[in-house]
Amino acid sequence: METVHVNGLAESMGQRIFDNSLSTVERRNRCAGIGVLLSLILYAFLVDPDKVTLFRCFFREWTGLNCFTCGLSHSLHASACFDWTAAIKHHLFGPFIFISAWALSVYWILEIGLDRKIIVRIKPGYVRFGIAFLVVAWGIYRLFHLAPA
Repeated sequence: METVHVNGLAESMGQRIFDNSLSTVERRNRCAGIGVLLSLILYAFLVDPDKVTLFRCFFREWTGLNCFTCGLSHSLHASACFDWTAAIKHHLFGPFIFISAWALSVYWILEIGLDRKIIVRIKPGYVRFGIAFLVVAWGIYRLFHLAPA
């Protein structure tokens, strides 16, 4: 098979050759995403859910049971204050969501700074396993914590 050299990269004929730089739309979307994530992190840090409640849980009001996100705002606030024990006590996935928001923000900031898409290649089987694991773990966690409020 014939090989084509483009920008110092050798690509086989039939394989798609693409530019790895960010387009204007991708850069704008990443900036917006960073703004949203950092705003949510700042909100979690500044707003104490024990003092200010912006979101009502209609599921708890109607059934008297905790929903699958009950305790998440408290957990995110504790995570933002680096109180990991309290964060896990309020909701198991709060620290995971908090750390993921930071990691995604840093990832997008690096992409913007380098003006390149950073492509992380993960085998699809690992992604499916990870998603299934999180769904099952969340389900088990909720079964053990589905108690009256």
